[in-house]
Amino acid sequence: MGIATKPDPRPCDERPGLLALLFVIYALAFGQRQLPMISAEILQLRLGLTDGAIAILVNGCFALPYALLAMPAGWLADRSDRLRLAGCGMGLASLATIASAFPATTEMVLLNRVAIGIGHAALVPACYSALGDVARPDRIGRAAAVFALAPFIGVALTLLLGGFLMSDRSSLGLSALVGGSSLATAAALALWPEPLRRERQVVNGRAPANWWTIVGTNLALALAAMGVHALVAWGAIWLVRSHHLAPSHAAWLMGGAILLGGVGGSTAIRAAARRWLKVRLGSLVWFAMANFAVALIAPLLFSSSLAIAVVLLAPAMLFAAIALSSGPAALQEMTPAHLRGRRHGLAIAVVNLVGLAAGPALVGLLTDATGDRNALGGVLMWLLPVIFTLSALSAAFANLAQRRSYAIPGRPSSTT
Repeated sequence: MGIATKPDPRPCDERPGLLALLFVIYALAFGQRQLPMISAEILQLRLGLTDGAIAILVNGCFALPYALLAMPAGWLADRSDRLRLAGCGMGLASLATIASAFPATTEMVLLNRVAIGIGHAALVPACYSALGDVARPDRIGRAAAVFALAPFIGVALTLLLGGFLMSDRSSLGLSALVGGSSLATAAALALWPEPLRRERQVVNGRAPANWWTIVGTNLALALAAMGVHALVAWGAIWLVRSHHLAPSHAAWLMGGAILLGGVGGSTAIRAAARRWLKVRLGSLVWFAMANFAVALIAPLLFSSSLAIAVVLLAPAMLFAAIALSSGPAALQEMTPAHLRGRRHGLAIAVVNLVGLAAGPALVGLLTDATGDRNALGGVLMWLLPVIFTLSALSAAFANLAQRRSYAIPGRPSSTT
């Protein structure tokens, strides 16, 4: 039967301490994922791997166990202590991250990435399931949107720190730093009391979504993640190859663009649009618009001079952040409490098989097929617009399906 849910007798209660801890842990988790790509050029030379092989080793070997175990972990999160489950998963990933500080072989990198994937499969569905019970019911979508900015902070800070450490030829020390910090937060999360589960069949006046909406939203998320992971994984390497930047300078530039565009810009533009346009667009509408914007920026970004590329990196990450923060927000708004772990587990499986596993790997394999390592920019220039346009169309389809199926009495159909 699982854990029973019941109405929360404290509907306006929030737990800011737990919200902050979940945010920090999620940011550190994405720092763990990004670590090998910071020193990808060095790793390639040491292990003798091509672009496609390094992408499959680093991203594919992480994403496969992560995606396969996310659904069972989501089912378990809906029936057990979510914080202990998340803490144990983060603990495993943290130990594997610390182990990656030692000199790497292909076998060690593979085992580390698999272990981190298993840990994150337990961590992420449990965090998203708990998120809806530690934020006010009328602020669940907003909390999910802010929570989705944690990956940008984690990746940006990891790149910035990695740039400093690479300049000192001690980049492996970053693995120990990120792993140790993650282990401490994992212990704190596992000891935190489990929050009361709230049952909500209707959130903010919106009925639970139909399956066409769920399918469209998951497909849009998967394609957006495919484009964002490809950009983040290969962006710094493209700057090194095409614009001849030092690896440390490329890491600083990418980290700054992700931090500026992904964090500050996303929050500012959402608030400004709601105020100036006097329209509260739904999460899926924001999702579609942001994806179209990235599709328009990408060709200019990868076909221009270094000066123009520097200017366009932050706007590209800004709209990518809006897309990836709007998707989870839409899922939280349309999902009843007793299904959150499983539905986010399904989203994780789809997003990571298509996004994290296929996105960077596809870029690497296509670059290998050209026979020219400097063709990386050209591959990104035409591939990213296609991916983000398809994501925008999927989000628009999901929004249309939701509007046709559910209407709020006395108002136009919900846009979710």
